[in-house]
Amino acid sequence: MKAHRRILGLLVCTVAVCSTHAAGAQSWQDEALARGVNLPNPLGVGLSLYTQDQDYSIAKLALGTQAIGTAAVKTLTVKNTTKTAHLTADYWVLPFVDVYALLGQVQGTTRVNLSQVNIGVPLPNLTVKYNGLLYGAGAVLAYGGKHVFGTADVSYSNSSLNSATVATSSVSSWVVTPRVGDKFGTTSVWLGDRYEDTQERHKGIFDIPGLGAIPYDVTLASKDRWSYLAGVSEAFTPHWVLTLEGGFGPRSSALVHLDYRI
Repeated sequence: MKAHRRILGLLVCTVAVCSTHAAGAQSWQDEALARGVNLPNPLGVGLSLYTQDQDYSIAKLALGTQAIGTAAVKTLTVKNTTKTAHLTADYWVLPFVDVYALLGQVQGTTRVNLSQVNIGVPLPNLTVKYNGLLYGAGAVLAYGGKHVFGTADVSYSNSSLNSATVATSSVSSWVVTPRVGDKFGTTSVWLGDRYEDTQERHKGIFDIPGLGAIPYDVTLASKDRWSYLAGVSEAFTPHWVLTLEGGFGPRSSALVHLDYRI
């Protein structure tokens, strides 16, 4: 929680400082142009399609009135698949600061392997499927020259979920993504890391053979916070930009983003 507050504070302070010093934007823009940087059009709207697979760890698991012990919980395997389709709107408030908001749909499936849990009867896997509204905001800090560049993206997203099998469900994420790359004309390539702290909780009814409908309460989090990224973007015109990015390592992901800049 403290780490989250520090990140949120940094994000808020960055935007506030940038707004306060907006009058000096022209001098920063002139300095960037002097270094040979081709600045993008300031306002962008886009569509993103994103999918990822990752492992979760379990912070808490209760079946009925029985809480599963910490030792048993640590042996369980949890797999999550998430897919989103969302719209984005961003604006470069300064040549090195971009702020954005996102809104769209999220679909997810979380599977908890309960074969190692002993409550007297064999347990099937607990599968939770959910979908709903995704929303969030973030900021990008950027610096570079004519070719080499670096960015740091900080964002927070939350969701309003619904599911026929889940009484209460929530998913939220903090994401920090540093990237370093090179630009060749209208093409940019980069490598990076993705830090993701996802918090997921579900409460509902679990049908156990021999016992019937049993309430459950499970709290989950990303097992591996860091993964690796590689991406490429192409500016077909000053207005249209296509971005492709893939994640690998503990978390696998794929992103397609089409941006129109004004």
